[in-house]
Amino acid sequence: MFRYFLILVLLVSCGCSIKAPDDYYLLFRGMEAWGQKNRYNTKRTVGDIVEPPENQQPLIVAFAIGQQPAGFLGFIPIGLPEPAEPTEKDTMTLLPVETPSKKAIAIQDDAFRQICKEENIKLVHWRPNNGRLNGTSNVVQIHFVPQAFSDIAIQREFLLLTAIAYGSQLEKNTIDIIRAIAEDDSGSPLMMLEGTISAYQQYFSGNIRLQDWRSQLQIKEY
Repeated sequence: MFRYFLILVLLVSCGCSIKAPDDYYLLFRGMEAWGQKNRYNTKRTVGDIVEPPENQQPLIVAFAIGQQPAGFLGFIPIGLPEPAEPTEKDTMTLLPVETPSKKAIAIQDDAFRQICKEENIKLVHWRPNNGRLNGTSNVVQIHFVPQAFSDIAIQREFLLLTAIAYGSQLEKNTIDIIRAIAEDDSGSPLMMLEGTISAYQQYFSGNIRLQDWRSQLQIKEY
């Protein structure tokens, strides 16, 4: 008897948990009745097209057509710090430029290549152009593959090459100009940079800033 009672309880509980299906006929009839009431209140008939309100009148614009907009309303000023007083470094005079003597470029080739290798500079080759012997300038031309190909990265590597060439001289003041050709891995030129040793000396001595040194560079992109 208890077994039959348990089965009856399970059947009743399962039946209570089953949801009856939606009566779509009643839902449709309710929607239809609501539509009829809405059309009656708005005096519309079946098939009328309701025009959205933004199409019934022009949009509001900031100013009328043919007229200029209102002037600038101003802004809240932000307090700026007073300009700093010029320091001794800012008021330094430039170093005197020595008159170059007629001598050939004197760079230790082994030292130059070794330092480039230690600084992870991919040096392709370099060659001297002893122009002072002909009344022009001594130019060191360097070909290298930069580690990165952005303008700032190439200029930074060019500055390092200038410092290495300057420090690899066997005697003082044998270089006037450093000219470097940045190439890609296939040997195609990307950028030519040219700077003077005198500008590098001014930067190295702290008389000019890095941006001043960059401003005197002659740069050509290929």
